[in-house]
Amino acid sequence: MRRMIRRTVLAAAITMVALWMYASPAALAATILVKPGRLDHFTLTAPPTALAGEGFLVRIEPFDASGNMITEFRGKTGVFAVSVSGGGEVVPSKLRHDDLAGGATVKVSSRRAGMLELVVTEGEGSTPLATVQTRILPNRLDRFVVNTPREVTAGENFQARVIAQDAFGNTKDDLADIREGLRFEILGSGSAAAVDKTLPPFRGGEATFTFRPRASGSIRVAVQEMRTRSAGESLGIKVNPAVLDHFTVLGPKAAVAGEKFIVLVTAYDAFENPVTSYEAQGDGVTLRPSGTGSLAPAVVPAKEFKEGQARVTLTYTKAEALRVGVREQNRDSGGESDAIVVSPGDPDQFRVSTPAEAVAGEGFPVQIEALDRFGNLLEDYDLRGLEVHLSTDGRGQLLPAAISPASFVRGKAAVSLLYNRAESFSVIAALSKEALEKLVVERKRQAAAPPAPVVSPEDAARERERAAAVKAREEAQRAKAEADKNQSKEEAVKAREEAQHARAEAEKKAAEAAAVKAREDASAAAVEKAPAKPVVAAAEKAPVKPVVAAAEKAPAKPVVAAVEKAPAKPVVAAVEKAPAKPVPVPPKPVAAGKGTAPRHDEPATTVKPAVKMLEKVAVDVAKDQVLVRLSTSGPVSYNASTGSRLAKEWIWLELFPVHVDEAVGKRIAVASPLVGEVTIEQLDPEKARISLQVLPPGISYVVTQQDRSVVVKVVRTE
Repeated sequence: MRRMIRRTVLAAAITMVALWMYASPAALAATILVKPGRLDHFTLTAPPTALAGEGFLVRIEPFDASGNMITEFRGKTGVFAVSVSGGGEVVPSKLRHDDLAGGATVKVSSRRAGMLELVVTEGEGSTPLATVQTRILPNRLDRFVVNTPREVTAGENFQARVIAQDAFGNTKDDLADIREGLRFEILGSGSAAAVDKTLPPFRGGEATFTFRPRASGSIRVAVQEMRTRSAGESLGIKVNPAVLDHFTVLGPKAAVAGEKFIVLVTAYDAFENPVTSYEAQGDGVTLRPSGTGSLAPAVVPAKEFKEGQARVTLTYTKAEALRVGVREQNRDSGGESDAIVVSPGDPDQFRVSTPAEAVAGEGFPVQIEALDRFGNLLEDYDLRGLEVHLSTDGRGQLLPAAISPASFVRGKAAVSLLYNRAESFSVIAALSKEALEKLVVERKRQAAAPPAPVVSPEDAARERERAAAVKAREEAQRAKAEADKNQSKEEAVKAREEAQHARAEAEKKAAEAAAVKAREDASAAAVEKAPAKPVVAAAEKAPVKPVVAAAEKAPAKPVVAAVEKAPAKPVVAAVEKAPAKPVPVPPKPVAAGKGTAPRHDEPATTVKPAVKMLEKVAVDVAKDQVLVRLSTSGPVSYNASTGSRLAKEWIWLELFPVHVDEAVGKRIAVASPLVGEVTIEQLDPEKARISLQVLPPGISYVVTQQDRSVVVKVVRTE
């Protein structure tokens, strides 16, 4: 309202001045300076957008009510405040009247992306006199923020949310497609792998990527964009082991029958991570020897496991190569140690074998076997044994009364004894009292000694690496031998073709040489028998038939003509009788005593693999996964595929050469939300098919071969 009144008064004044000028001729020469009126408003000029962290200029201009810029303020001493919202800064933030005369420029900057508003107020007042807005955009890409879960489980996918930011922490929501230059790396003691075959794009400055952890431990997900070198990484992620899959058993390389030795039993998941929670989640394991001896103890409870590992002290009674097998109670998870060579213990008893009859005073054969307390034969008794005393339960005299350890060969002594009394008696072999005392002392010493040390995990790992290297080398040698065999076949075919070609060339050259020689011989014979001139005349005038007849009798030219026109049959005969030297036929190798060796180009006889038995099908249901273990009598081959049948989704696994044992059923119902049932079919005498019905979508599976088992692991991926 005040502004309208001011404008009305100003217009009336201008009108009065104009009327006065036109009414008085003398006034036409006067000059009037019209100055801007009082401050009415400000005009602010700012760019519509700016980048975060980069300053921009804003122009502040004062105007009167008529729109005239005020170029001076007379007698004005007030101050105007300039402020910005959204965490920005403005310089200067205070302007006097004189600073604003003719307009002023301030510099504004903000690190925060979003809408920024600049406000001009008078003094300390809060009423805005003028405002202007500028949108602050994120600056160039500088870093990534990676958000991940704090804990994950091996084998189960997890997602990492990656946020692109500038140097001031603003989300780069206008990011271009940077997927081509994006690189991921897993840092830390664990491991994981990217699952996305095609990286998802950034939307609104964010993208989500999927990873699958394998090795337990602590990991971090690091990301870098190669063009800008922008990078970032997540906080630590703890990778927990998955459910129990198998055990490893580490034992000593050697042990003594009846004496203690230690094995380390460790629980592992399918990714070779120790199941550190087995003490709380497991059911304990049973121990089974591979041999016929007695292994003690037979059971290890779960409480004996610490951090997934149990240290078990065992004894075994049979001197043989022993493998200690473990199997979890109520489940099929198991494992087996490497061979432990168990040697016999100390001498404890002797087995004496005698004939049924003997003659007094005459020698009769006796065999004495040195045994430990478990009946194991001491094959090295000649090296560590003591003198054996012989006696009888009869009244006669037995000679000799003792035999030395040197009489034993591989634990057995064959001796000839004499007995001087005709009666029934038994021969008794035993150690002397002094030897028994020594034996007791030795047993006490062994009892106080620590058990046989277990092979360290490092040594076991090196042994496994060595075995894997040997296996890889053998496979490489087999592959090379197969390649050499195929190459030998190709070379043999090529050599045979070259030999045939050489033989044909030799036959051709021999035929030409024989023909030339025949012509030369005929010409020489004709020249010796008759003059050349009459013959030439006769050849020119005579018909063909007489000339052929004359050729047999001498003239040179007709003979030459006859040879040139002769049929090829005589020439062939000459070739057949020619020496074999021009024909380089390679000799064929002949195996000694086996007749002619087989040709290299003949196909090798294929050895048909033996058919294995499918002995057992076991199903283990756990949270978000199902394990189907197919136990066979030996290593087999397999093919895996998926598909639909009878409106159901299936995982098909074909095993060959395999025959299904009658004890294995045809169908197994599975109480799991992932797998409905497992069916077993015998497709032909040497091929079996196992079908797993998968229920929900988002299911993945892995097939592995462990010892004599094929394991199918079905997990949920969504």
